[in-house]
Amino acid sequence: MKRTKEDAQITKTKLINTAFREFLETGFEESKLEDIASKAGVTRGAFYWHFKDKNDLLDSVIEYKDIESMKICSQIFESELLPYDKLKKIVSLNFPEIKSAKKKSNFVRLKVELYNHMIKNGDKRNVAGSFTDTCLALLRQLKKENRIRAGVDVKEAAFNILSMSSGSYIRFNSLPVNNRNLKNLKKNVLNYLKLIVISSTTN
Repeated sequence: MKRTKEDAQITKTKLINTAFREFLETGFEESKLEDIASKAGVTRGAFYWHFKDKNDLLDSVIEYKDIESMKICSQIFESELLPYDKLKKIVSLNFPEIKSAKKKSNFVRLKVELYNHMIKNGDKRNVAGSFTDTCLALLRQLKKENRIRAGVDVKEAAFNILSMSSGSYIRFNSLPVNNRNLKNLKKNVLNYLKLIVISSTTN
């Protein structure tokens, strides 16, 4: 039976989602392409129709997750939430709740692989820039409401949020053992928001 473009895209998306789950379960380096193909219910030939190798697959996983993340950020930004609540929710996207200790460890390793991949190949979709711009727009809204503390430069603050969100993963292994936890990493960034934003009874 002749495959349509739609069928091919469904297969590719299935492989990408399966690969992401496998990277979390097993780790990027330890994952095997034949296992990913098998769990996705496709042949090795079908896999290599879509991807040259594991690095090509990783690039597609990153692209898929980038697009998904940017779409969610946009939805949060356009929602009826208050600016500060939007900011907290967008920051929290960087630190998902993962119960399994193994998955948490693999997620951190995958994030580092992602950053290394972006350093080597560039931020093709300008995800970092989009994230920073969204944070900046919300900080400016808060400044109009007189909610930003005196002396805080909102452009620097937006960049600090990006740096804290990404840098905590890159330097994860050098952090104190009691701080190597996604909840604690998120708490650190949210505490920074509390330092620069004047509290409100509605938050």
